[in-house]
Amino acid sequence: MPGRAYYRERYQEFHWYHDVVWGYALQLKLDLVSCLKKWEEVDKKTGEIIFKYSPHQWISSIRVNIDNVHELCNLGARKIGLLEDSINTENIVAIITNMLFHVTGMPCKDSTC
Repeated sequence: MPGRAYYRERYQEFHWYHDVVWGYALQLKLDLVSCLKKWEEVDKKTGEIIFKYSPHQWISSIRVNIDNVHELCNLGARKIGLLEDSINTENIVAIITNMLFHVTGMPCKDSTC
């Protein structure tokens, strides 16, 4: 996000990969987007400040860049996600995680990404 790394008081670090080819007969070029959100919370047991993390991933047919990543991912994609049921969401996360692994070679560290 140009000039701003925070959205709703959470730090966001975006990474994207352009022109990932998907499909067999019809070759689609997609962009893969990943975001790691980080924020502080007060631990309810100890009262200390702790860091929380939340990974998010998207597939986009629109070319992602620094000027549109906030609009596409924070304002658009998360609203669409509210309409999906949990089965579709789980399938989409599995597909994106698999695609990111094949593009980057980096495995997912836990089942939430």
